[in-house]
Amino acid sequence: MNVAQRYHPAAIFVYATCLSALIGDDIDSICKLAAQQINLPVIYVNAPGFLGSKNLGNCIGNETLLNAVIGTAEPEFTTPFDINIVGDYNVAGETWNILPLFQKMGVRVLSKITGDARYQEVCYAHRAKLNVVLCSNVAIQMAQTMAERYGIPYIEESFYGATNLNDYLRNVVAK
Repeated sequence: MNVAQRYHPAAIFVYATCLSALIGDDIDSICKLAAQQINLPVIYVNAPGFLGSKNLGNCIGNETLLNAVIGTAEPEFTTPFDINIVGDYNVAGETWNILPLFQKMGVRVLSKITGDARYQEVCYAHRAKLNVVLCSNVAIQMAQTMAERYGIPYIEESFYGATNLNDYLRNVVAK
């Protein structure tokens, strides 16, 4: 039984090890063939082994999302108040605390490109009206590329602390 049959994922991401990169495996072609065979996206993230720093790895991952995922599906509907949250790891569930606030304000979070992102919502991130960048070290390049490709403006924000959270919510609504 393969991964697709057992777990029924929306997509499969394949990362190279340093050994497969060293011997020259054509992982990209293998992923394309696998995608045809199992009728699911199988996406190669070309960051073998210990390539660079953590931030470089995140940048490579974001580039993969930009080139292979974002823009590959359409949401059921859009609103004038759709935003993306880009770049937060959401390790301790920080984003979950602000989602109800946006809902009360009438702002829909179309896509979270965070540590707990879902494949489908990342596919239609290109339809947001604003990207809200958290952790600009990791995500600013992604936001800049989305601004160029899709015309989505972005702001850099922090929601840690009462003052930052108030400013964050006001700045999102102002855009």
